[in-house]
Amino acid sequence: MAAQLERIGCPVEKLRIHHLGVAVNEIPFLEREPTDRVRVLICASFREKKGIPLGLRALGRALAGLDLDCRVTLIGDGPDRDLVMAAVADAGLEGRVDWRGMLSYSQVLAEMAQCQLLLQPSITASDGDSEGGAPVILLDAQAAGLPVVATSHADIPEYVLDGESGLLTAERDEEALAESLRSLLTEQDRWGEMGRRGRRHVTEHYDAARQCRSLEEIYDEIS
Repeated sequence: MAAQLERIGCPVEKLRIHHLGVAVNEIPFLEREPTDRVRVLICASFREKKGIPLGLRALGRALAGLDLDCRVTLIGDGPDRDLVMAAVADAGLEGRVDWRGMLSYSQVLAEMAQCQLLLQPSITASDGDSEGGAPVILLDAQAAGLPVVATSHADIPEYVLDGESGLLTAERDEEALAESLRSLLTEQDRWGEMGRRGRRHVTEHYDAARQCRSLEEIYDEIS
């Protein structure tokens, strides 16, 4: 986002990068252990930039040939609902998706506690719309101990440590996204360390109390 502002003319000396924060101490951490019943969480508005149809198709490809009980917990709604529903059918995931609709934050955390992976396949939309920064659900999920599968879109690579707290692929690369999902679905012994690394990453860099103090320092600097 800072780079985009610089490109459109903002003097670089006026730019300060301030990360969003989450209340880490309010997010229960649970180390994910290997299981034969996996839940993949998608939590996002149903619009093009979230890449949900792409993610569902990639998951369908990843599951092909695997003897694994895998379901999708899908939280959200929006203008692209019909496209998301069509992608469920295209991916061969009919009957394996639990539609939760829009939920409160506390309800999202409760659903998250039942899942093993977070899928966030963000893309740049056809009209140029993008995340701008990164979805906060990435911080919530890592704080809760979920490994992440996402794309190298906007600020996501700064939020997710590729290979450590999650796996990142290029935007719109369905095959690579499927490979990342398949690797974590079949190499479940990686979940624990990835979850611990994600929790540390969020605690050290995105804790809300720490970020509040950092924002106060910025205000003091420019006042």
